[in-house]
Amino acid sequence: MDPVKPLDLFNEFYSLASPLYPKLEEQDFKEILNLFQRTLDKESGADLIDLTRMDTGLKRTFFASPLQKKLYLSLKTKDIIWINKGLSSIRSHPELSKIFGFFTRIGLKYSKETKKHFKPLLCFEFTDTLKTTLVAKISRHAPVQEDIEREMSHRWDYNKLSVPALYHSHYYRDSKHIEISQLMLDDLFNIINEGKMQITRFDKWKILYQIAEVLTVIHEDMKIHGDVKTENIFICIKGVNVVAKLGDFEHCRELQELKIENGIGGTFCYSPPEVFEKFFVANTDNQQFIHFDALDIWSFGWVIYRMLYDDEPEWLEDIENYLASYKEWTCKEDESKERLNEAYEQYRTNMEAHINSMEEPPKSDVMRYLLWRCWKLDPKERITAKEITTFLSRHV
Repeated sequence: MDPVKPLDLFNEFYSLASPLYPKLEEQDFKEILNLFQRTLDKESGADLIDLTRMDTGLKRTFFASPLQKKLYLSLKTKDIIWINKGLSSIRSHPELSKIFGFFTRIGLKYSKETKKHFKPLLCFEFTDTLKTTLVAKISRHAPVQEDIEREMSHRWDYNKLSVPALYHSHYYRDSKHIEISQLMLDDLFNIINEGKMQITRFDKWKILYQIAEVLTVIHEDMKIHGDVKTENIFICIKGVNVVAKLGDFEHCRELQELKIENGIGGTFCYSPPEVFEKFFVANTDNQQFIHFDALDIWSFGWVIYRMLYDDEPEWLEDIENYLASYKEWTCKEDESKERLNEAYEQYRTNMEAHINSMEEPPKSDVMRYLLWRCWKLDPKERITAKEITTFLSRHV
């Protein structure tokens, strides 16, 4: 029996794609499948090919994965606007409603940042039947290929855990990196601040459990994530369940690498006291008091804090002042040393006063108890990621 070819499934493909692309004609969709078929015939073993330059007439981004028999078709900004306006009709379409799933609640998101460019793609998988899903394309300028390869190697290591699933990673010679991965609803920071969806107390526990679960594995591998924060926790919905994924492995490091690096990376304002002490105490070998996995746990405490409270602790501003003073000191060491000292002491005093004033909550007050266990001045006293999962497993 001959294998199924893309054009054999044209009617199914056209039925799904045409409502989403009102500007494209039936002949356009046939051209797309013909182009895809020619690519399958010529490059059967290729993982990912950019077809955009091979088809300038449609002026649309295409990617093909001949190896996986997948065609990726871009959704432009105007397409997303069209889809968001017609969400009611998508909900009434049996197949499209499955594809868009939880996005029918709030619409698709389009965002463009300075270094990263995110776009949703429609993925058409041509096997015996046509399977269609939504995925994310993230493109960015990446001057150092080794850094991207290191980050992606960590992503592949934890691809089956609570991280956004990575399907393809391709680095181009012009310093452009393309990643095709699981499309998430939004990051936890935006969801909390913009109130896009209702997160129950039980949902919050499940989010924390899932993130602690992946941190447990990372720490058991003698690595740290290095940048745990609400902006790097991504949320989607599976049925009635909230699913949390930990992203951005740019600062993931093995412990032996950390011991020889001058900096730890990540987002400094969420770093624990021992990191600021390391950078404050100049020209000393103070690696011995940094318990590296405990860095992630302090940052994990910040995730809990943001899920609990609307306001910021006063000493967050002290951290920002200290970082500004540190930057000034690196430029004019002699002139600004005194201001650096004052900024550090103010941060340390106010932060310690806050931490020492925290009384032990009952274990039934789940999130406040965990925050109290995460925010310990002595890193050796902080709860571990494994202990967090064990504790939360009784509640989720």
